[in-house]
Amino acid sequence: MGDSVSVQVQASSGSGAALSYSAAGLPAGLAINAGTGLITGTPTTPGSSGVTVTVTDTTGGTGSASFTWTVSSVTRAIKGHQGKCAADLKGKTADGTKIVIWACNGSASQSWSLGAAHSLQVLGKCLTDPATAGRAPAWCCPPASAAQLSS
Repeated sequence: MGDSVSVQVQASSGSGAALSYSAAGLPAGLAINAGTGLITGTPTTPGSSGVTVTVTDTTGGTGSASFTWTVSSVTRAIKGHQGKCAADLKGKTADGTKIVIWACNGSASQSWSLGAAHSLQVLGKCLTDPATAGRAPAWCCPPASAAQLSS
């Protein structure tokens, strides 16, 4: 997730007729070019999608292929003031663990991802608003308490 993709669908017509392409079930953020069969875009949501690509030629011949496309969440450091990183304090996984700004070290406690429902996560916990959670920011990830990011 977050990285662009470019996948070329390969097909041919036995009669040499022109082809058109369509796809159902592509992950959010991806599209297929009907004239070339090139699937491009940037996936926006992690998860698995059942995809069916259909190719039709000008004589009415069709063919299709189905597959599962899995989009994984990418983890990255969140850098801020003076190049320091947002981190889960001491790499703790308990609910209520504070988020701190610390020297970047590449550890798992500084590897953030955008999860389902667009929640910002570290070590399997969601970043929450202390004003609404009533506690420190790193918390379990039920959708109602997760900080929501717009895409």
